[in-house]
Amino acid sequence: MGLFDRFKKQPGPPESKPSEKNPAELVFQPSMSCEIAPCRGELALQHLEQLREAGNRSGFTVILLGGEGDTDSLEEERDASGPTPEEYVRRAAELDVDKWLAERVAQDPEQFSSEMGRWPLIKPKAGSIMAHLDILSGRPKDVVYIAKIPTSLNWQAPAYIGAGGWNECPDAAVLAALARRWHERFGAEFVSITHDTIEFLVANPPASKEQAIELAKEQFIVCSDIVTQGTDTISALAATLLNSNYWYFWWD
Repeated sequence: MGLFDRFKKQPGPPESKPSEKNPAELVFQPSMSCEIAPCRGELALQHLEQLREAGNRSGFTVILLGGEGDTDSLEEERDASGPTPEEYVRRAAELDVDKWLAERVAQDPEQFSSEMGRWPLIKPKAGSIMAHLDILSGRPKDVVYIAKIPTSLNWQAPAYIGAGGWNECPDAAVLAALARRWHERFGAEFVSITHDTIEFLVANPPASKEQAIELAKEQFIVCSDIVTQGTDTISALAATLLNSNYWYFWWD
C-alpha cells in the first residue's frame, strides 16, 4: 500500500474533498508514515500557520503537499519497497554535505558553470508560499493536502514523505541533510513539498551579499533549474536570498 492509498481508501468523510458542512474542518487520516488531510486552498495558509504553532508545542511537523495532482505524483515517485523514514534519517545524519556538493559538480562540471553575473540594480520582489495556488491563474486550488508528520525535527520531513530521487532532484536523505544544514545556519524550515517543488520559510536569512552569494552557489548545485530556467545568474539568485524569509526550489 502506497503513501496515500490508505488515506484515499478510508471510510468516513469525502475522500478528496474538505467537509462540505464545515469547510474549515480538517480530518487527518493515517497514511503509512504520516497523516494527511484535505482542505480548501483558500484556507491552506491559515491551517498551516495554526498547525505549525501547535506542532511546535506538541512535537510534530506540518507541511503542504500541494493539490491532488501533486499527491498522486508523490505517490508514483515513492518506492514502496525503498528505505523507511528511519533509514532515510540515518543516511541524512551520516551524509557529508560538502563532499556531496563537490561530487555533484565533479560529475557534470558543465552543468554547474553558470555565470556569476552582476548584482541586480533593482531589488527582486519578495517571494511567498505558492503550493496552495494554481501556477497559471495564481488562484487558490480547490483542494490542497496537508501532511502531519510525527517528528519535531522539520528537516526530517522528506524522509517521511519519501520525496525526491528522480531526475536531478536529490533523494530524501540528501534533501533532509541539506535542510538540516540550512536550518542550523539560517533557521530554514520546510513549508511545502510537492512532486516537483520545495518551499522553505527562513528565520535568519543571509544578511550580506557575500553570504547570499555563497548560499546561492550551494543552492544552484542542489537545483540548477532555479538559475538556468529562473534567475539566469548566480548573483541574481543571491539577490533573492538576501534578507529573504522565503526560498523556492523547482526541478523540471
